[in-house]
Amino acid sequence: MPTGPNSRRIRAPWPCEINISGQGFMLGKKDKDGELISTTLPGLSAAPQEFKYGASNPAIEQTFNFSDLSGGFGQRYVRGEGDERRYYWSDGVDASIQGILQLGPRVVDVVPSPDVDTTNGISDFWEAASAGTTKLFALNGRYALVRNGDLNTNWDISKDFGAGKIALDVIRVKQSGGANTYSLVAMGNADNFWSYDGTSDTTTWTQHATLKSQCWAVSSDENGTFLWRAFDTNYVAKCDLVADPLTAGNWTAGDPVGDATSAIVRMVVHPDGTLYIFKTDGIYVFLPNGLTKRLYSGMASSPSSENGRYNFVFENWIHTTFGGSHFRIAPGGFIEPIGPERAIENDSAARGYLTAGIGTPFGAYAGIKNPDTGNYYLAKFGSWVTGEDGGPHRIDAWHASLYGGAAGTIKAMRVTTVGAPTDHQRLYFGTKDGTIAYFVLPCHPNPASCSSYVYSVGDGHVLMSLWDGGFPLDNKHFHWAAVSLQRCNSGGSAQVNVGLNDVVTGAGAGYLSTYLGAHSFDTVPGERREFIADTAGTNIGVKVIIARSTDTTSPLVHGVGFAFSLRPLVSLVHEFSVIAEDGLLKLDGTRLGIGASKIESLIKAAVTTVGSVTCYLPDHNGVSMELAFVSYTKGVAWSDRAKRWMASLQITAVESAPLTENYGATSGVLGA
Repeated sequence: MPTGPNSRRIRAPWPCEINISGQGFMLGKKDKDGELISTTLPGLSAAPQEFKYGASNPAIEQTFNFSDLSGGFGQRYVRGEGDERRYYWSDGVDASIQGILQLGPRVVDVVPSPDVDTTNGISDFWEAASAGTTKLFALNGRYALVRNGDLNTNWDISKDFGAGKIALDVIRVKQSGGANTYSLVAMGNADNFWSYDGTSDTTTWTQHATLKSQCWAVSSDENGTFLWRAFDTNYVAKCDLVADPLTAGNWTAGDPVGDATSAIVRMVVHPDGTLYIFKTDGIYVFLPNGLTKRLYSGMASSPSSENGRYNFVFENWIHTTFGGSHFRIAPGGFIEPIGPERAIENDSAARGYLTAGIGTPFGAYAGIKNPDTGNYYLAKFGSWVTGEDGGPHRIDAWHASLYGGAAGTIKAMRVTTVGAPTDHQRLYFGTKDGTIAYFVLPCHPNPASCSSYVYSVGDGHVLMSLWDGGFPLDNKHFHWAAVSLQRCNSGGSAQVNVGLNDVVTGAGAGYLSTYLGAHSFDTVPGERREFIADTAGTNIGVKVIIARSTDTTSPLVHGVGFAFSLRPLVSLVHEFSVIAEDGLLKLDGTRLGIGASKIESLIKAAVTTVGSVTCYLPDHNGVSMELAFVSYTKGVAWSDRAKRWMASLQITAVESAPLTENYGATSGVLGA
């Protein structure tokens, strides 16, 4: 093998001091006593320039936390440092109160027995006096049901309309100045409507001799109070309620709304007094001249029996689902999209379109129908937060799911005092398979402040958005987790399960208790627990399980925090001075062969190269490395061989390399 002086093995860059892209160069020093510049290894460079955590060294322990989720659900990934106040989704957890996670309501469901129409389900509820007692009734396809208790056997048949018959809509009205109050049930275009006067649970039901109805509405203005009736697919007629609505002659002949290719499915009176008519092809109103006008033609979709069927009034808006999107209509007719389907990252089980909903004093509730799975979920609209003035107020945000995962569709909702604790209300909802469910509404924006509120029987959980700290490709070393909570008496607790490295974010898959152990956080006001040794990953998914103590209380989780250090891909910076003069000698005494101008042109070419160049450094024992030349400046350097200062090019080159810790490819645990 060739050898150099003293029989040394010849290794690049010898006989030069550095080799760049196949060309040797000679090096100088910054001062007479300094070391060769090419051996410096300063460590971290400015890549990334800032770590956004207020620390110059990213390895210093940092913290992040999930505490305020009032922004609502549907966010798959945390953005940046995570101030969006949102989460992925929940199952049996209510996150609508700023800074509090608590279990959802205890929902009790029954299937009326022995008779129930499971094909058409529950389409509407109403209250009526039966023999002087206010009771809750439900439309169930061929049946009108009446509640006489909370058991499934307590829902009795008030009226059987007959096989193949389908009750569509109901309204309760009283003639102005008259003695009678009627419940009017629309049966569609094939059958005349029915009326019920409440003499008893089952009497007196009377079918009208000539009039039909698809749906009803009542409006009032300076001209009086009117009952509206849709019939014959696309016609609307009205009856002034100074007259008896059961008398056919008291009704107007009717006016067409749009054409007969699409049917009227619902009519809703806006809080501003405007009558909105929902057809399967669009939304219409009456103009002052008595004619009708179609609104929002730009939002038209293919006619569907679902279009316009699910409407409710909340505060000063009509909410409606049309074409799979949810909107609200403000006074004057301004319409805006407001539904949770706009959360484009939401691939959770609680995805889809809104069905039946209802407004309550402190928020609205609605069903979410997942068209892929056929399951429904109970959503809540509205969060309570502290405003800039220090006072509480409600903001728009959707939360899901407080309850659900069952097959079917929520088709009807009703708020009533029937069956509720004293001075409280229940929310009843009915589904497509005929199930009737209910829960107690809180008498305060925060359910935890209502002693009559009943929490879910089973445990609930909330899945946070995946968090990467703004650096999705860099590892984080997780140190400990802390939970702040209250009301853990009688066995209530929280458990934190963790998934690492873009885990599957299903209800259970990918979220493990391995990293923190199957530990129950139950110490008030908070508790901290270490991760197992060297837990690390590029991102973290967090599942918080809230275990109930009793049906009437729930642990209140105020926040879940984590400590971590960022372990990024760092850049090693190499700095050296290439002597740029004519007549340079190499280490073996021969001439370099290129002069100052050629040396500068070659270095300039290396700096302007896109990507890296191959280099041999004097301290790497003949092993090449790839360096990206990022800059050079002209200056002077000391040459030990010439014993004088010489012209030089000051070079900065970057080598990318990860930190030396081995995180494990799949386990997410250091040293696993």
